[in-house]
Amino acid sequence: MELNLDISHYRTIDKSYTEYKIDLKRGSETWCVWKRFSQFHSLSKVLKKKYQSKLPMPKKKRVGKLKEQVILSRVSSLNKFMKAILKNEKLKGTDEFGEFLELGKPLQGTWRERICTGEVPTPRVYPQTFIHNRHLYVFGGQDPEQNWLTDMYTLSMDEQPTWERVAIEGMEEVGEQKAHTIFSSVGVYAKKCFYYFGCYDEIEHETKTWKIDFANGKGQWCSWEGNKISKRIVSAAFHNEKIILISSFGPGSQNNNDNESEEEIQSRTNSLSLVRGSLENKNKSQNQNQNQSSISRNSINTTNNPDQINAFVIDLSTEKCKQYSIRGSLLTRNLCSFASLNEYMYIFGGEENEEFSDNLDVLKLGLLEFENINPKNYFEELSRHSSAILAKGMGRSIFLIISGGYAEKNNQTQLDQLMFCFDIHQMKYYRVLANEEGPLIRFGHSIINSSNKDDKILIFGGIHMNNEKKFTYLNDVWEFTFHIK
Repeated sequence: MELNLDISHYRTIDKSYTEYKIDLKRGSETWCVWKRFSQFHSLSKVLKKKYQSKLPMPKKKRVGKLKEQVILSRVSSLNKFMKAILKNEKLKGTDEFGEFLELGKPLQGTWRERICTGEVPTPRVYPQTFIHNRHLYVFGGQDPEQNWLTDMYTLSMDEQPTWERVAIEGMEEVGEQKAHTIFSSVGVYAKKCFYYFGCYDEIEHETKTWKIDFANGKGQWCSWEGNKISKRIVSAAFHNEKIILISSFGPGSQNNNDNESEEEIQSRTNSLSLVRGSLENKNKSQNQNQNQSSISRNSINTTNNPDQINAFVIDLSTEKCKQYSIRGSLLTRNLCSFASLNEYMYIFGGEENEEFSDNLDVLKLGLLEFENINPKNYFEELSRHSSAILAKGMGRSIFLIISGGYAEKNNQTQLDQLMFCFDIHQMKYYRVLANEEGPLIRFGHSIINSSNKDDKILIFGGIHMNNEKKFTYLNDVWEFTFHIK
């Protein structure tokens, strides 16, 4: 299939150098890579030395390289250079050119639509999903009439999947509350219970907790001792018998954690067992034991700063809630995706000041500390996408799978049809190639790993937007099986 490319966008990094965006298209598949001028220059030198290439390439400049007229001139010259390679049968097939465009090592797999019977859920966007006893559970979301839903469905994960509406005693009480918003409702599966956190007061940002106990099929409101959950909640994770809620920006509340005991600090610190791999520098790890106590003490400093991101930590054994400030780089984006594995929560993309982002951050749940990840390459800047974690071989291969959402392409905001992954150990993004035609492109859908033992993810719901900008709410279920050796 013919490969096409175009260079029309650029960005200046730290007032030091410029990266040029190469938009690529092969059939219906589109993606992009970012490269510095020095990388183009290195490619030109290799092709000239190894393959006697005589393609023109602009010279390097030490002075004035950040001036707009120089950058625009380079955009034009680099376009001609790259398209000349595509026209050269000898050069376009070289390993060097393929590696430059990062065409190698994509994950591959196969799509399959799960044709379901039974009581099918209404089409919806932003549903909460989780896996329990080899069943997919779907809770809530928003329907085409923009009503917020409080129903729950379960789908058996066998060869003939069947939907069934789950009858939960007391569920009608959730629907009687003031409707929550998509930015402040999250769910988390923990200890055979599902906890739903919804914002029911848009002024005070009061968040209430609804618990569904699968042992008795009953639902009930939960109250926690300690700090009131008084910020909008954007994500949640279950870690070390605790539920950790991550807040967005907004009014804070007075904290009462200054007198946390040394034993409590050390207990929370010791709960962290770092995943082996690329996120931690080996030299740092040698000094980790002696540094963790001071890090933890600093991370729990109280704050009333409205721009501070807070964590509300609920201890399920004591039913107490404490509010902590989160250290590290401030997460100032919204419409991100969140995915958790063990001690880490990964946050990708989103929007900041109406601009799309490709930033990738990790939150260390045991230390409540943000850290920005610097990948070895770059991929799409996305918003309203979804993500999930796929781990293989006892953690030897861990992938952050990113699906759907909006991207900026050809100076337009449009839905992104690409699924790609971030290899957490290799610190690189790769495309995910499908052997079969997949689902409609969408945003606001759920994506989830079907099981820790499977190389599969499931996609449910969301919204598809056609070329006429018309929305279609979805309730289909698709399964993607990765071909990982």
